[in-house]
Amino acid sequence: MDGKKVVIATSIKSALIVLIVAAPLGYIGFTQLDQKISSQQKEIKSVVIELKSEALSEIKTVSEQVAKELKSGGGGDSTMVSAEISALAASLDELRAEQQKLTQLVAPIAESSAKSAAMLAPGSRDDRLNLTVYFPLGKIQGPMIHKQVAAIIPQIVDYAKVGGCTSNVIGFSDTLGGDKANLALSEKRAQHVAALLRKQDIPIGNVKGWGERWLDVHTVDGVKNEKNRRVVIETHCEAKAMGTNQPSS
Repeated sequence: MDGKKVVIATSIKSALIVLIVAAPLGYIGFTQLDQKISSQQKEIKSVVIELKSEALSEIKTVSEQVAKELKSGGGGDSTMVSAEISALAASLDELRAEQQKLTQLVAPIAESSAKSAAMLAPGSRDDRLNLTVYFPLGKIQGPMIHKQVAAIIPQIVDYAKVGGCTSNVIGFSDTLGGDKANLALSEKRAQHVAALLRKQDIPIGNVKGWGERWLDVHTVDGVKNEKNRRVVIETHCEAKAMGTNQPSS
């Protein structure tokens, strides 16, 4: 076998090896998807799709290389090589169809998860009165905070005239500082605001600190941001409920 045929045979062999590797990837991808679909772990599904995409890319590269060599070489066992190329192309089409099926299956789940996360984000629910108090760096209380709370109390009172209302108070921090310290800081902020509201006879529900979680402005660790140093007050009235069954923040 001359040098040109050796190159072509090697290229075809490489392509077939890629197919052998890619086929199990498809099976593993669907198996993992079936196992994880109830928990909506988009990260795993994304990895499966990326692995399959890489396999497709490698097969395409090998196919193009073989086709190029055939065109430039001429002669030889062209019938046999053409048959191998046809088989490779058919396998490529099959793998593409499988990837498309996987993508279509994952897309609705990813969209649903994104919508659920948005609905549960503190201060984003439209069946509640959402008000926010912002905090200076490292502060739990002070004139600036008291002034903000005083300004929003009339809004809560007016909203709660229908009766049967409670206000959940949720504290947050930015990413500056350690996670443990920020969690404690956000809890203290929430407790302080809740105490100010109780003094005005506003019924308080859940009081919780989330620290660096649920950032309003997404930043990397170690970044101060005044929009993230906040306490969200969600006032919920049964009479104004919209029939949703979402859990309280």
